[in-house]
Amino acid sequence: MRIKDSSENFDMDSLVSSDNEVSHGPPEEIPEDSTGAASSSLTRFNSAILPNGLPYTMLTSFERHIISINLSLMGLCCSISISIYWVALTEIENAFHITEEQVNLTITAYLVFQAVSPVFVSNMSDHYGRRPILLVCLLGGTCANVGLALCDTYWLLMLMRCTLGIFLSPIISVSSSVIGDYTTRRDRGGVSGIVGGFTLVGQGFAPFLGSLFDTRWGFRAIFWFAAAYSGTVFFITLLLFPETQRSIVGNMSHRPESWIHWSPPLLHFGKRLNDFESSTVEPSLGLKYNPLEPLLLAKEPEVFFVLLPCGIFYSLWTMSQASLTTNLAKEYHYTSLKIGLSFFAPGMATIIGTVSSGKILDIMYRREKAKYVKKWGTDVADKNVQKEGSDRENGGDEEESIPGDNTSSTPASSDSSPRPIQPPLNILKARMSLFGIFICLLVVFTLVYAWCSQEHTSVAPILVGSFFLTIGSMYPLGTVMTLMVDLHPHISAAATSMNNLFRCGLAAIFVSCLTKMNTAMTLGGTYSLMVGLSCVGGVVLYIVIWKSPELMAKKVAREALLEQEKNS
Repeated sequence: MRIKDSSENFDMDSLVSSDNEVSHGPPEEIPEDSTGAASSSLTRFNSAILPNGLPYTMLTSFERHIISINLSLMGLCCSISISIYWVALTEIENAFHITEEQVNLTITAYLVFQAVSPVFVSNMSDHYGRRPILLVCLLGGTCANVGLALCDTYWLLMLMRCTLGIFLSPIISVSSSVIGDYTTRRDRGGVSGIVGGFTLVGQGFAPFLGSLFDTRWGFRAIFWFAAAYSGTVFFITLLLFPETQRSIVGNMSHRPESWIHWSPPLLHFGKRLNDFESSTVEPSLGLKYNPLEPLLLAKEPEVFFVLLPCGIFYSLWTMSQASLTTNLAKEYHYTSLKIGLSFFAPGMATIIGTVSSGKILDIMYRREKAKYVKKWGTDVADKNVQKEGSDRENGGDEEESIPGDNTSSTPASSDSSPRPIQPPLNILKARMSLFGIFICLLVVFTLVYAWCSQEHTSVAPILVGSFFLTIGSMYPLGTVMTLMVDLHPHISAAATSMNNLFRCGLAAIFVSCLTKMNTAMTLGGTYSLMVGLSCVGGVVLYIVIWKSPELMAKKVAREALLEQEKNS
């Protein structure tokens, strides 16, 4: 078998074992001292290879960047739909002759379906592919935005917001799954942090865009813009986005069989589509589509007790953004444009927070992996014996070995002492070890934001508080999306949909109660309560980190038992 593209070619036969056995185990990093055309060409595609010698992905660096940009654009479709009209809430309240509580329900309606819809829809992408699900979501979101621009009654406004949530909200979790299709743990944090973070960037900057359209053409122009943007991204995705589901296209060298997975990029891939024997295609889930399957993940403590606190952090951040609009309009008498300009503070914070969190995730993973390798030695023989065992059971671990890496069952030694059982790499600790710093930032500046707003001080400390509480929330919110893919790479869409269920479900509850909470406890009291809940959530997360070796060991045991039941 030979793999070629327009610029270079190499013989893959030298990389595949003589028995040509198909293997779908974890990828390995090519040693830095590898030489020859084969290793050079593999490095061009990715720094990881599968155990059968084939590249983990046939996408070049440029192609991966194009897909990542496309995913970011799709994520913005979802995030701007949450907050782009917040600057016009008072105007909508007057136009539809409704109360502040009723207009807040339009936010709640979207959040409710953003929580529920991915659980049922995103899981479909694990069974039927990423591309068709994403295209349907974008098309439905475009139509819903058109409906919002044209509606003239409150009930229709609510219906269109619900419809918008149904179609656009699964994009976030499906995008996280796509990232898992062409990245490994070594570089997933950076890509996932930036792509996933763009959804939060959109939520931070969207009110400013909304203020521009509202000031010039009125609030309906906001929805026309959202419709035009979603429609544009739909056509970009239709033309540039390939199917990436590994059970359908493998490492992107297998031509998809069904027409719903065909795309124009297949013409560009050309002779790279040479996996006629499906040697890189991963086994399908083998089960019928079950819309309730993601809910079963909530039984796992490492999922439930991570998502619940992060859902509280997201609720706190969303509440702060919603109340910033209302407070500036009613207490400071700001125009829509000035309110939009005020959102530059949290908007810039989302950019800084998401970009830095992605880099931090990669650094912390490499650091934890280096400790793991140092502790368990460098005996290659033991590594090879163990490769088909615990690595594959390591939560679907796709981690790469590094030069001199050994994930053997014992440290390198010459004695004949009993060999201890090798634990899996502690991905919980690798991803979550810095949570405490950012939670402290979130808690302190939430109090600054809330009580300065309560006392009607200068707007400056309010915006400073909004800036830093946003930075404090970005790291845990970005990390949890990456972590869900790490823990469940083979059902990544289902896993990330649970993230949406927790964070958007909790946000819907708290935002719907925001007005009543402010009336009963004042603005400062409301956020003091949320700070208390966030502190409790922080304690829960540190208990998870403390118990993480035990949790990961139990996870390996559960997966081994399921594998035995499946094979029996």
